[in-house]
Amino acid sequence: RANAAELVDILDAVFLEHDLEYWRGKLDAEDMIWAPLLRPGDVYKDPQAKAAGAYVEVPEEDGSGTYLSPASPVRFPGFDDTPKSASPMLGQHTIETLKASGFSDAEIDGLRSAGAIA
Repeated sequence: RANAAELVDILDAVFLEHDLEYWRGKLDAEDMIWAPLLRPGDVYKDPQAKAAGAYVEVPEEDGSGTYLSPASPVRFPGFDDTPKSASPMLGQHTIETLKASGFSDAEIDGLRSAGAIA
């Protein structure tokens, strides 16, 4: 009788005998609930992640195209939560945010002089 660690070793050895596509076919044919453990760089290629809406295309800042970005894990029926514009550039809204938070022009100039903001 194998303990949990031995069972994991046995399963690891068996799963290493074939590639993911082989096991995908076998497990899907048996109507199994399963999912591979993917590296972050492989997630965007996964058809199930794509079908589930795990990522969205976000416009490039310069309008030259789009890039993939993780989608919000929270979705509300009937609400369009797709990106409407590119992600802000680093520091793009710093001044507006500081002013909205009550910082004076003099205080903002002081932060800029101290190198705390660009």
